[in-house]
Amino acid sequence: VAFINYDKVKIVGRIFAKEKRYKEAAKNFEECVKLNPEDANAHYNLGVIYQYEYGDRKAAIYHLKKYLELEPKAKDRKDVEFLLELLER
Repeated sequence: VAFINYDKVKIVGRIFAKEKRYKEAAKNFEECVKLNPEDANAHYNLGVIYQYEYGDRKAAIYHLKKYLELEPKAKDRKDVEFLLELLER
């Protein structure tokens, strides 16, 4: 049952993000991370939302670093590392 709820929460988070309903998207992605702390994509989405929609550098840095930790061979690794470099200045 937890995975059904998890998948639903993740899908709804993506829909909210696509509709630019970032507060609701963040809430859903936070729930994803709570249900599955190893969800690299949820961490990435939270990092982007926290940086670009809320200006919360600390939260963005945490989630983007967690994303890279969970996805060491991410195709966008260099882009994320560059963003982290900017955020940590």
